[in-house]
Amino acid sequence: SGARPLTTAQALAQKLMAPPSKQPRGQQPRGQARRWTDEEHEEFLAAVGRFGKRWKTVAEHVPSKTAAQVRTHATKYFSKLKERQDLSDPAAMLLQLAAASPAKCAA
Repeated sequence: SGARPLTTAQALAQKLMAPPSKQPRGQQPRGQARRWTDEEHEEFLAAVGRFGKRWKTVAEHVPSKTAAQVRTHATKYFSKLKERQDLSDPAAMLLQLAAASPAKCAA
């Protein structure tokens, strides 16, 4: 009347055929995102000023964040800066770009 329990081989086969988990091992489950602290943001700004868009290197200077978190923070941060800035002023735009990645503007 009821479904039979799976054999060990069947259970293993089901596990192997399941789609891979998107969550890497050892990481906390998603859910409550934590805002960047002022200290983390200052570390971020200093590292971006020094290393530009090398997110892995920037993340090494913000020990509480991964490279992906740093990259996402940078995208949002620079997007907000552009919204606040007068885009019709080319000099201001160049200064902003130079501050964001000094190594690229030196050429």
